[in-house]
This record gives sequence, C-alpha cells and structure tokens, in this order.
Amino acid sequence: MNIGIIGTGGIATTAHIPQYIAAGANVVAVMNRTRARGEAAARQFGIERVYETVEEMLQNESLDAVSVCTPNALHKDQVLAASRVGVCSRIKSSKAVGRSSTMASICLI
Repeated sequence: MNIGIIGTGGIATTAHIPQYIAAGANVVAVMNRTRARGEAAARQFGIERVYETVEEMLQNESLDAVSVCTPNALHKDQVLAASRVGVCSRIKSSKAVGRSSTMASICLI
C-alpha cells in the first residue's frame, strides 16, 4: 500500500509515519507547506519525495491513501482533493466527539 502524508508535524513524525512503516506500508511521499520541514521528516524516515501542495503530491504519486496530519481546519479541502482522484484519507481528530480522540477513514470513490 502506497501512503502519502499530508503535514509533517508532531502527530505525523511521532505516530502516523512510524506506525505505517511498522505495518509494512510504503510511505512514498510527504507534503508540507514549509518545504524544509517536509524535507526533515523525509530524511528522518527515508522517504524519497517531498511536496509543498496536496495537489502536486496527488498529481505526481500513485497513492492508495493519504494520512491527513494537518490542523483540523484544513482537513475538509485536503480530503476532498484526495477523494477527487480516488485516494482514501485517514484523519485523526480530537474535536470530532467532545474531548475524545477519534480516527476516521474516508474513501469516496
């Protein structure tokens, strides 16, 4: 399974990326609006490609899913962009149900 990571902050580097790698998934690309931060995460995990926009990553990669690791306010547009090209999205949100943390996987194909 080829995974793209949207956002390379703490949740991506401490949880999502290591968990995907441990499960045997291929994390093939990361996207971060600050290229240097994306490059640092890519170096840390041996990921070959870094993008500055979601659209660029979706256009250039053959992804099965994306892991959305950005602030909640950005999730909607990023999930919709992925769904438009048939890519599933995984989102972690602490605001979805009160104070509980929830995980959602969204595939709109």
